[in-house]
Amino acid sequence: MTIYAFGLAGGFAANIGGITGVLLPMAENHLDAIFIYFASGIVLTFIYYFAFRWVILKFNLKTPGREEDEEVHMYSKKEYKAKKAEEKSAASSEEGLSDVGKKALGFLNALGGTDNIADINNCTTRLRISVKDPDQLENDAFFKNYGAYGVVRNGKAIQVIVGMEVPKVREEFERIVNDNVS
Repeated sequence: MTIYAFGLAGGFAANIGGITGVLLPMAENHLDAIFIYFASGIVLTFIYYFAFRWVILKFNLKTPGREEDEEVHMYSKKEYKAKKAEEKSAASSEEGLSDVGKKALGFLNALGGTDNIADINNCTTRLRISVKDPDQLENDAFFKNYGAYGVVRNGKAIQVIVGMEVPKVREEFERIVNDNVS
């Protein structure tokens, strides 16, 4: 719209083909149009940047990298050693699993284990789990360590945001749960 307001018509791709195929041949007769294209692009870039920045800050929109940080906990030497031992035992139980299997096992541990799972389901991008005791769940950072994009909690209904590989994760999750129940 801005380019049309300046009396120019048409458009071109912002790639090497657009520059060599459209801009260079028209430079001889239409150099002013080329300057208008580039100037409007630069001006609109700044307008977009500052407008979106203002909206994000004004309404406190949670964009990637702006999530609220979890509380930082300082571990004692004893807690640190216990945590490392726990991670080592978890890693030994993950041996032989695919990346999806490790993700599913991590989510299962974060959800309180097999005994805490009541129902398993999924939608397009989320693993939907009903748990028996929501107090057994780990914090969101634990889920994110295993590749979750986030966690939505609503009482006993938990949604782990996994992404498009959620059917594979659910399949592995169910396999692990069924193996541990049997």
